Amino acid sequence: MLDVVRVFEGEQPAGIPSCIFGLPECSDDHPCPLHGHWAGIRDSFDAMLRKTTIGELKHRRLELPAARPGSVDSPRS
Repeated sequence: MLDVVRVFEGEQPAGIPSCIFGLPECSDDHPCPLHGHWAGIRDSFDAMLRKTTIGELKHRRLELPAARPGSVDSPRS
């Protein structure tokens, strides 16, 4: 999936910014306040894109939660 995302978003996909705050100097040596937390999320997202193939997606079903009565998504009677 990473190759597909890169076709549309370039080498550094928007969904995986180096720094959650967009700081150009954020690194292990000069971390932003959320650097440690974001690094794990960013790495997990990157790993998911690297491991997941289009072929795998065609076998997965999208399961949407059922609408709650009275919610915007529930059918009107």
